[in-house]
Amino acid sequence: MLPRHLSRLKPLPLHLCLGFTAVFLPDPARAETLEVAAKESVAEETAEQSHGLELSATSVEGEFLAENTESSGSYAPGMTAIGGKGPQKLREIAQSVTVITNKRLEDQQLKTMDQVMNQMTGVTRKEAWAKNTYVSRGFEITNVRYEGGATSTILDSSRYEDLAQFDSVGLLRGADGLYGAGEPGGVINLMYKRPMAETQVKTLTSAGSWDNYRGEFDVTGTLGLDGRLRGRYVGVLEDKHSFVDYDHKKRNLNYASFEFDATEDTLLFFGVSHQRDDLNGVRNTLGRYSDGSDLGLPRSTNLTTPWSWNDIESTTVFARLDQQLNDSWKAVANVRHNINENAQNVVELENPIDPVTGEGGVWWNNQHDFRTTETTLDLNLQGAFELFGHVHDLTVGVDASKKEGKGGSYWNELYADSVFSPTLPPYYPTAENFPDTSTDVKKVGSYTSLRIRPMDDLSLIVGGRYTLKEDTEYVGATGEKLSSVEEDPQFVPYYGIVYDLTPTTSLYASHAEIYKSQATLLQGPPPGSKALEPLTGTNYEIGVKSELADGRLLASFALYRIEKKGEGQTDPNYPREWGAVTSCCYVGNGYQLSEGFELELNGEVLPGLQVALGYTFNSNENKRDGDARFSTHTPRHLFKLWSDYRFQRLPALSLGAGVVAQSEHSESGTVVPMGAGAGDSLDYSFVESGYAIYSARAAYDLDEHWTVALNGNNLFDKTYYSTVSSTGYGNLYGEPRSFLVSLSGRF
Repeated sequence: MLPRHLSRLKPLPLHLCLGFTAVFLPDPARAETLEVAAKESVAEETAEQSHGLELSATSVEGEFLAENTESSGSYAPGMTAIGGKGPQKLREIAQSVTVITNKRLEDQQLKTMDQVMNQMTGVTRKEAWAKNTYVSRGFEITNVRYEGGATSTILDSSRYEDLAQFDSVGLLRGADGLYGAGEPGGVINLMYKRPMAETQVKTLTSAGSWDNYRGEFDVTGTLGLDGRLRGRYVGVLEDKHSFVDYDHKKRNLNYASFEFDATEDTLLFFGVSHQRDDLNGVRNTLGRYSDGSDLGLPRSTNLTTPWSWNDIESTTVFARLDQQLNDSWKAVANVRHNINENAQNVVELENPIDPVTGEGGVWWNNQHDFRTTETTLDLNLQGAFELFGHVHDLTVGVDASKKEGKGGSYWNELYADSVFSPTLPPYYPTAENFPDTSTDVKKVGSYTSLRIRPMDDLSLIVGGRYTLKEDTEYVGATGEKLSSVEEDPQFVPYYGIVYDLTPTTSLYASHAEIYKSQATLLQGPPPGSKALEPLTGTNYEIGVKSELADGRLLASFALYRIEKKGEGQTDPNYPREWGAVTSCCYVGNGYQLSEGFELELNGEVLPGLQVALGYTFNSNENKRDGDARFSTHTPRHLFKLWSDYRFQRLPALSLGAGVVAQSEHSESGTVVPMGAGAGDSLDYSFVESGYAIYSARAAYDLDEHWTVALNGNNLFDKTYYSTVSSTGYGNLYGEPRSFLVSLSGRF
C-alpha cells in the first residue's frame, strides 16, 4: 500500500523563489528587441491569407505566440492546435470548437478541470467522490491532448491537474478519429504556459469561503545565450476546506518549462510538472430513498469519517521539437511521460434507504493503491505546396502510446447504520498488501490529412487514420498472464468542407467516423465464445463560423447528428459472468442517436465588454429501447454565459456576471441493496428540476501592478443537486453561495 504522505512536498523556500526571479532578469534592451521581433512575426502570419497563391516564410516562434492567449487579454482565441497538428483559426476547423482563454481563466478564477468543464459550452459534469466525468452531446469525454500531441486517455492526473500551469483549455466536440479520439464525446486540448522573452513576474494570493487559501507565483524571462534560452516557473500552494463536513485538501504544484532556439529554424520546448494532492475526510456521495425520493439531508452532510484519506501524486515530463525545413514545411516531435500514483483508505455510508423505517445504510471500507504510467509520442510532417495555381496543405504523421497500470483494491463491508444519525467507524488500518494486477496497453497509428483548395474560397479536407497496433495485456498478482487482446488493423476516414462566404465568415460540413474496441465483451453462451465486433458510428456536422470586429469576436452555430451502432448490450438469454479480463454475455445490437445544435459567442462585443456565451440543445434516443433517452443526465437545454466589462471612463474598474442554467435531468434504473437481509433488486426513477446558478465579479486596479478582486458564486444560494445517480449512491449537492477575494500582482 502506498504509505500516507509518501513524498509530501515542502513549500518552495522564499530564498529559492527570489533566486529564481533574479535569474530571469535579462538585459532590458535585448528582451525588448526579442519581443518586438516576435510580435512582428505574429502580425505577418495573421495578415497572410492561408489560401493565397504565394508560399510565404513562416516563423516557428511566431506560430506559438499566435496560439498563446495569455498576452491577448481576450475571450476570443486567435489560433488553436486543436482539430489538427498546426495552429489554425477556429473557422478553418470543420467541427465545433471552444477555447477558454487565459484571460477568462483568470477572471473567473478557474483553477481545476472540473471548474473549466462547468463553464464549457455543451458540457455537463457527473461528479463522484473518486472522480468526475464530463459529458458532451450525451457521450462521455474520454480523451485529452497536450500541445496538440498524441491522444491520451483521461487519467486521474488529467482530472486533477491544476490549471495554473496551462495557458488555455480547448474542446473539440464530436469524434476526432483522425487523430485517435474516435469516440463522439470529443477531445480536450491543454496548452502549457510558455516562457517569454520579456521578464514577467505574477503573483496571486486568495482567500475564500470555508477557509479556502491559495498562493501562486509565476516568473518568466530570458536565461541567457543572447536570448535564445528562456524559462518559466509556476508554483502553487493551496489549503482549502469545503462546504461539507471533514473535507480538507492540500495541494502543491511545481511547474518549470524552457524554450531553446537551437538554430534559427529549430525550437525546443521542454519541461516538468509535479503535483501533490492530500485529501482528508474525502467527500462522499449521497443515496436516496429506495423509491427515488430525496433524503432531505443538509448540504453539509458527508457520510464518511475525518480520518478517510486519498493521496494523489503526479509527475510529468514533456518535450516538443519544431524543425522548420524550409519556408513551407516543418517537422514536429512531441513526447510526454506521466507517472500517477493514487492511494486511499476511506469509508462511506451508502445504500437505498427504506422510506418507512429509515433503515438501509451500510458502511463500507475501500482501500486501493494504483500506479499508472503513460507515454505518448507524436511525429508529424506538415506543410504547404502549390498545384494548379492554388496552395494546398498536407499533414502526415504517426503516433504511439503505452499505458501501464498496476495496483489493487478491495471493499470491506462493515456494519449497518442510519444515514440520519450515523455512528462513525473507528480507524481501519491500512492493509500491508493485497493482490495486485497490472494492465499494459500499447497503441500505434498513422494519419494523413490533406486540405485541397480547388478555388480560393473553398477547402476540401480528406484524411484518414490507420490503426497499426492496439494490444492490451492483463497480468495477475503472481505474474501470470491472465489474458491478452490484439485488435485488428482499422481504417477510420474523415471528410470535411469549408467555404468562405466572406473573408470573415465560413460555412462548413464534416463527416467523422466513430470507432471503439469491444474485445473484452464476449458473446454467449457462457463462459463466452468470441468478442463483439467494434462499436462504430458516424458523426455528421454542419455549421457557420464568423470573425467579427476585426477578429476580436467569434460567433458560431452548429447542427450535429451522431449515430452510434453495435454497442454491447446484456444478452437476456444468458446469466452474467465476469472474468479477470472479459465478461459475458453480450449482443452488439445497441443503437444510440444524438442530435441537436450549439450556438456560441466569444470575445469583445463592445469596447471593454468581453462575453462568453454558449447555448446547447440535445435530443438523444436509444433506438433499441423504445426511443428512451440513453443519457438522461444530459439536459435538453443548457445555457452558459459569462461577461466582463471594463469601464471606459473608469478603466481601473471592471465588473463581471454570469449564469449556468439547464433544464431538468433524471435518472432511472435498478439497484441491488447491500448488507445483511438484502432483498430483490429495486427499480427507481426520479427527476432533478432545472436550475440557474448566478455568479459575479468585481475587480479594481490599485495601480499598474496590483489588482484586487471579489468573485461570488451561486449568489442566490440555490439548493440543488449538481449530480444525480442511483438510489444507493452518487448524488451530490451543488456548492452553496461562496465568495473569494484575491490580490494579484504583475511586474
